[in-house]
Amino acid sequence: MNKSILSVALLAFSVTLSSCAPRVNAVNTATNPMIFQTLSALPQITRDPYSLEIETVETVVSQPRIIYQRSSIWQPGGLSWIAAKAVTGTPRIRVDQYTVASDINGNVLSRTLNVGETTFIDATPTVYKYGAAPTIGSVFFPSRIFRYGANCAGCYSKTGTSPTSSGVLVSVEPAVQQMDGTMLPGITYEGYYVLASSPRIPICTIVEITNHRFQGFGLIPNKPFKAIVLDRGVRDNTLDLFVGDESQYNSMVRLTEKQFPKVEIIGMGTPARNASGDRICKLP
Repeated sequence: MNKSILSVALLAFSVTLSSCAPRVNAVNTATNPMIFQTLSALPQITRDPYSLEIETVETVVSQPRIIYQRSSIWQPGGLSWIAAKAVTGTPRIRVDQYTVASDINGNVLSRTLNVGETTFIDATPTVYKYGAAPTIGSVFFPSRIFRYGANCAGCYSKTGTSPTSSGVLVSVEPAVQQMDGTMLPGITYEGYYVLASSPRIPICTIVEITNHRFQGFGLIPNKPFKAIVLDRGVRDNTLDLFVGDESQYNSMVRLTEKQFPKVEIIGMGTPARNASGDRICKLP
């Protein structure tokens, strides 16, 4: 009797233990597996919050000086008093170094001159040599620039109008014939003042004159002006400036003081005829 009671008690205890064991859902295990995540290393930004750079700045301190030299080798058609550029010089340059600080977005935070880092590049002269032909870029220094009018000796006409060597008419009024054949009051041809030169300079040559002391009819002392060779009547490196009436040249264009003019050839016109058959200088 006692053994039966013990067997029943053991059976009941076994059942109780089995009911307490965890249940595994086979379906959930298959459809929802357990995942273990593996962490990877993230990239790290190692750029500095600012950067430093060296900046070099070049500044022209002075222009090259100009040297005129005699040459033993002349250009074809060269003249002893006309010079052409043989060597192009370079200016004197100051070279400064700066330290420039910028943030990560490229914005400049500071710009500091590096003391003791400044250097200089020496200038080299520009060299002109005499014996050059009268071509664009060549220069000469007239010994004199005279003034003349349409009523000069050998060129006066009863009407007060005279033809220049180019065929362009000039008048004592004063007036100058233009490319279209009309007479325009003043002393310029298509905006250029009128010159007479020696035959060594081609008709219709266009020049710029500096270091002069003429005043009147738009001319201002020491202010460069442009002119064109339309006439002859002088020798060598001298020039004549047309002022209208030769008997009143001081009231037309006055020479204020002694001058040392420089002439540079800047263009070449062409002798031609207009639609009416008048002789003119066709501008480039």
